[in-house]
Amino acid sequence: MNVDQGRMPFSVNLGIRMISLAFAIVAIPVLPIFAVTAGTDGAQYIMAGTLALIGEQGDTASGPVLYWRLLNRIIHLDFGVSLTTGAQVLPMTLEALRVSLGLIGFAVVIAMLTGFVGGLIAVRPDAWRWGWKMIGTVLSVPVIVLSYLVLYAFDTDMMSTESTMMIAAWVLAAYPTTVLAMNVARSIRSLKATPFYVNHRAQGFSERHTVMLLCIPIVIKNMLIAVPNIIAYFFGFLVFVEAPFGINGIGTTFLYAVKRFDYPLIIGISTLTLVLLTLVMIIVEAGMMLLDPRLRTG
Repeated sequence: MNVDQGRMPFSVNLGIRMISLAFAIVAIPVLPIFAVTAGTDGAQYIMAGTLALIGEQGDTASGPVLYWRLLNRIIHLDFGVSLTTGAQVLPMTLEALRVSLGLIGFAVVIAMLTGFVGGLIAVRPDAWRWGWKMIGTVLSVPVIVLSYLVLYAFDTDMMSTESTMMIAAWVLAAYPTTVLAMNVARSIRSLKATPFYVNHRAQGFSERHTVMLLCIPIVIKNMLIAVPNIIAYFFGFLVFVEAPFGINGIGTTFLYAVKRFDYPLIIGISTLTLVLLTLVMIIVEAGMMLLDPRLRTG
């Protein structure tokens, strides 16, 4: 049974991710330069942020010159200062990323462990299975709604920072947990129909022994394959957890920048998040390649 059927080789994935990152970085300066040169509504806010990055004399240059100046600053990770705080954008963004990575790290562990256990429960033909279905229904509530429900249930103001981070990580991991649990249960059911499993059971091996020998290693590998998509989900929904819980991570900082038209901070967050997300995906896929050399060639 080829569980990796349809997966692209690591070298192809690496090339696609690097090309996508390059296109994204090249595209970042397009919107502010277009808004400034075309005179669109709200351009005065973007103008202030753009000129803060490329210099006070930038407004006398043509659109292409402005674009290349701004792109050069982005490539060198020189985002200038925040228009609202006056602080350097790069340290602000790196600190916010550090906080968010801690939250995501907790969420990944919670999702993997809870999803694995939930999948094992979901294949049982007893009351435990129905109990997990009820839990899964609750965990499938939209993350922003779940955030506020948890805030109503717990007094996070009286909790330590670590406790708040753990609760927020559980909320962030809720939906991926249900997806992983369903995938684990589906994998186990399909593997139980394979000749290998049937023959081992016919030879007198216990169900527990056969599941541990055949199913668990493949299920764990399938869960690891899902990690890149889970991490991308976490980055996409960070703001819906960080903002309600008052966590000063990348999601809250980005929301702060958008509300105040702090374009240097917006550009800094967008660029560093894209770079970091690409690096994380490459590291995860390289780790999976080491676990399964077949991924090197597809």
